[in-house]
Order: sequence, then structure tokens, then C-alpha cells
Amino acid sequence: MTKPSPKIGLRNNARRIPKGVIYIKASFNNT
Repeated sequence: MTKPSPKIGLRNNARRIPKGVIYIKASFNNT
């Protein structure tokens, strides 16, 4: 468990920063 999937990391960050959810959602849409 050194570096989980990027998705998991992003999800964890989103939970910590609700505002980040929008940024992550936009990033997922871009990908």
C-alpha cells in the first residue's frame, strides 16, 4: 500500500476538500 490508484487518492482528497469535488469531477470529465 505505497501509492493507491489515482482515483482513490483523488476521492480521499475530495472528501477532505468538498470544493475539490468539483475540480475532480471536471478533471474526470476532461479525461
